[in-house]
Amino acid sequence: MKPRLRLGIVCAAVLLGLPACSADAPTPAPARPTAASVEAPTTPASVPPTASGNAAEGAAGAASSAACAEGERSVFACRSGQKHIALCERPASGEGSAALQYRIGRPGALPEMVYPGPGEGSPVFSAGTVTLAGGGGAWVEFTRPPYRYVVFSFWLQGKGETAGVAVEQGGKRLATLRCDAAARSELGADYFGAARLPASNGDFLP
Repeated sequence: MKPRLRLGIVCAAVLLGLPACSADAPTPAPARPTAASVEAPTTPASVPPTASGNAAEGAAGAASSAACAEGERSVFACRSGQKHIALCERPASGEGSAALQYRIGRPGALPEMVYPGPGEGSPVFSAGTVTLAGGGGAWVEFTRPPYRYVVFSFWLQGKGETAGVAVEQGGKRLATLRCDAAARSELGADYFGAARLPASNGDFLP
């Protein structure tokens, strides 16, 4: 395997908190943060913040685990390996959109990433649906530059349900975590309308 290709695989794994794919893969410089952030970026937008140390402690104020808490609506939830993926909603206030939060992490532990995190300001979620021959799907997405995160649920003819979260950069897929079993999902036009989520400007296929 060429060194550049090996590095690309390792970087894709880091985006979703996965172990490196190769024991001899190049080790990033200690000062370079990863994309599995748990709080607002304190570094330039092109460099996602780290998921260790004080950043992990900062997430505790926002969510004690990746699972939705009592009183929150579970819009999407599933397990992928040892990770729990969730979209949790607090009731909308006034004419605003529903207050969504994306979380991922190991059950019973602090989330490895939440969006929005503490101090991150007003989140921007958008949603989309697509109809395919013999199937279709829906997704909710957000951007934490330079990455696009897409939580999706699709039904494909001959394959059944496929759901999970994907990470893209510049229109290229970097990583995908697929649910091990059927996801608990409300993703679809009815929910998007009720939650007043704006339509996505992009396309997505799982």
